[in-house]
Formats: sequence, structure tokens, C-alpha cells
Amino acid sequence: MRLTVQSRDITANKFGELKCHPAGGTHQHAAKACEELEKVNGDFTAMQANVSKVCTMQYQPVTAKIEGKWRGKEVSYTQTFSNSCTMQVKTGVVFEL
Repeated sequence: MRLTVQSRDITANKFGELKCHPAGGTHQHAAKACEELEKVNGDFTAMQANVSKVCTMQYQPVTAKIEGKWRGKEVSYTQTFSNSCTMQVKTGVVFEL
């Protein structure tokens, strides 16, 4: 799967590749990211990875995007979060590229 995190600050944009079964790619936490996706059977909208984390209310939007295949099925997910902290609450390490 191809992963992208985009923000207003172009220098902060991140790109990576995540492979699962077995875990790999350029993702720095591939095994953990695959584990988190496995918990929701690849349903990115069902993720609630780090609900105990507290985030500030600052508005610095980031857009997280995944395109590729999960267990042979085409997947596409795009979500804009108010800041990178709220993205981590929802997606855990999946977008820590």
C-alpha cells in the first residue's frame, strides 16, 4: 500500500510503502502498523488505535491517504485530521512514516 501524509507545510509531507503478510516496505513500524490494520480487518474507518492520547486543539490540518491492496482487495482511504496528534489517535502508527 502507498501511504501519504500531506500538510500545508510541503516540507513536512511524508510518503511510504507498507506491505503486510509479511510486514515490510519502507514503513519504519511496518509490523506494528500491520498489526493495527489486522485488528480492524483492513477497515481504516474502524480504527481507534490510541484513544487515551490527549491532543491540543491547534489547527494544523494533515491529510492521510492509503491506496493499494489489503488481502488482495483494492483499498483507498483519505481522511483529513485537524492536526497530526488527532491523526495518531485514530490511526496509531499506520501513518508514522
